[in-house]
Amino acid sequence: MKIKYLFIGFVLCMVFQYTYGQTTTEAKKPQMLINDPQLRIDIVLAINDMYNFQFDKAEQQYDWFMQKYPEHPMPYFLKALNTWWKILPHLGLDYREHDAAFLNYLDQTIYYAERLKKTSDDDIEAFFFLSAAYAFKGRIHGERKNWAKAIGAVKNAITYLHKGEELNQNNIELMFGRGLYNYYAVWLPNEYAMLKPVMALFKKGDKTLGLEQLKNAALNAFYTQTEAQYFLTEIYRNEENKPQEAFHLTEYLHKTYPENACFHRDFTVLCFTLGKYELVEPLSYRMLERLQAQQIGYNGIDGRYANYFLGYLEKTRGNKEKSYDFFLKAMDFAEKINAYEYGYYHSTLYNLADYAMQEKNYLKAALYYNKLKKYAKKDTIYYKDAKKFFQEHGKDIKL
Repeated sequence: MKIKYLFIGFVLCMVFQYTYGQTTTEAKKPQMLINDPQLRIDIVLAINDMYNFQFDKAEQQYDWFMQKYPEHPMPYFLKALNTWWKILPHLGLDYREHDAAFLNYLDQTIYYAERLKKTSDDDIEAFFFLSAAYAFKGRIHGERKNWAKAIGAVKNAITYLHKGEELNQNNIELMFGRGLYNYYAVWLPNEYAMLKPVMALFKKGDKTLGLEQLKNAALNAFYTQTEAQYFLTEIYRNEENKPQEAFHLTEYLHKTYPENACFHRDFTVLCFTLGKYELVEPLSYRMLERLQAQQIGYNGIDGRYANYFLGYLEKTRGNKEKSYDFFLKAMDFAEKINAYEYGYYHSTLYNLADYAMQEKNYLKAALYYNKLKKYAKKDTIYYKDAKKFFQEHGKDIKL
């Protein structure tokens, strides 16, 4: 569900509002770590390493922050963010290796932010870190379908957000969070009726304005630019159904952070969607090489995509055997990650069944068509063809 984007919007809006959106009065507070120019540079360098999946390198910098500021929430939150990007490529899979560490860093962020808050009831720094940490807790609990914990965490995030809402409205770095909120505050209740009562508790959004704000941040922001670019590509690809609009930004993200498995995957899928097959082939082979090498962030999702794309390309070239082998691997990867409901899986089975039919191997075809009958929706060509097959050949086949 796209409510995850709203969670992330809260998180990044709050963090960067604290970090880069201080008013002149706030900037004079002695405890504001971000006032140190060198620290800003160090944070940005570490975050760039994180985006490029150089997690150990980023972690070393965050450890230094922790040694220097052991009782401040900032380094613990950055460690949580680093851990989040280790989790992100695997969402949708039964993969929880980093959940405990992630939640632990968030709890430490909350602990030290609460201590900051006790020193002053109007400490905006504390409110922002509390909001950010609780918003991320809401996201991970939502992903794990721990709905009670997710709702409780989000309520806390909103409470602290309101308490720390006095912001510098003209700061370009804030444009990303506002844009994301404005867009999804309209989009979510329109797509999910059950969220209308929830969203009624928030300020009204403006979808058109939100998109313009995201474009502005993606073009002109410095600290939030990468996040704005990433979410803008997601919106163009998924919500707006304008994949061509997402192409140049997705390409830029992949080239800028070539080791980022999420950006690699997104660019490959987008190139296939747009029919840029001359790019799809090398991207897919590189994906399989990294998967084979067990490079950080690559998993069965990438194996499913890459093998399907290569199977499709070989089919267009008339290379039946190579195409069949790739489709077979695509099917295996899809089944290993329980991706039964996706169109790529159904198309894979459809192609495998077609090859079996060409060989008049009806038993093998029946195996694939049987899976299509089970998993494809009844109004699709995949289900209808499977049903037709069993009407014509079912009496002669025993599975």
